[in-house]
Amino acid sequence: MMVERRASDLTPMLWPGAEIEAAPGVVERYDEAPDLAEPIRGIGPEDGPVRTMWCPQCQEEITGSDLDVIAACSPITVQAPSIAWPGYRRLAGLVTVKPCGHAFRVVDGQTLVEIRESAA
Repeated sequence: MMVERRASDLTPMLWPGAEIEAAPGVVERYDEAPDLAEPIRGIGPEDGPVRTMWCPQCQEEITGSDLDVIAACSPITVQAPSIAWPGYRRLAGLVTVKPCGHAFRVVDGQTLVEIRESAA
């Protein structure tokens, strides 16, 4: 049984002083999207470009995709003359496929696409 992730699951992953950082609307879209349960399927040669991929939700051919990152970030502190690195960790991502616009929740290390060679 797969447990679906939600935006509310991201807050416990924050350390003291850290905040969730993402482009406007990404966290809301993440909350509404399903998990990418298995890799997106594609066809192409073993050592070449992908020829065709399909949306896991509607099976429409994919012509492109976007990956939005949701991260934890601590505020930058300036300590003259150097700047301390703020602390940054990717928490999750949202893959949106084109042209259908379906979006899927993903996590670091997850296989997003599986390419198979076409039958000769």
